[in-house]
Amino acid sequence: MPLPSLRTDGTLPPGIHAAPRAEVVARCGTGSTAREQPGELLRQVVAAAVNYPTLKQVRAWGSFLTAKPEPIVEAISKLPSFLMAEFPI
Repeated sequence: MPLPSLRTDGTLPPGIHAAPRAEVVARCGTGSTAREQPGELLRQVVAAAVNYPTLKQVRAWGSFLTAKPEPIVEAISKLPSFLMAEFPI
C-alpha cells in the first residue's frame, strides 16, 4: 500500500501507514543530507531486522515522515511476532 499524500501542513494524515522501505526512503530520505542520514539509518535497521524471523515490522515516526526540511527520526522500533519464544536471540 503506498503512503498517502502529505496534507497541506506537511504531515501525513493521522493513522498507521504501511509502506515498503524503498518507498519510505524514496519519499522521505532524499534531497538533502538531513533527509539522507535518517533514510540510511532506516535502511540499516531493516537490513538488520530481516535476519531475525521473529521481527515482523519496523516502524518509524517523527519529522522524517513530514515535509520538514531538517527532519529527525524521533523513533524507529522493531516489533517481534508472537513466536519470539521459539526463536531466542
